[in-house]
Amino acid sequence: MSRQLRGRLNGYPYALDLVLVRQGDRLLSLVHTGLGTVDVRRTVELARAFAGMAR
Repeated sequence: MSRQLRGRLNGYPYALDLVLVRQGDRLLSLVHTGLGTVDVRRTVELARAFAGMAR
């Protein structure tokens, strides 16, 4: 499951990508944040790398 949040906090733009991955009895959560934008391709790379380490 993944979700993207975008908004403003105290006038500053923020971006947040949230990824949840379940592997058996393990749950991996990844939050990738930035000011204004987040590189979605990098979020995917990070999620795949962490999911590979969780095996």
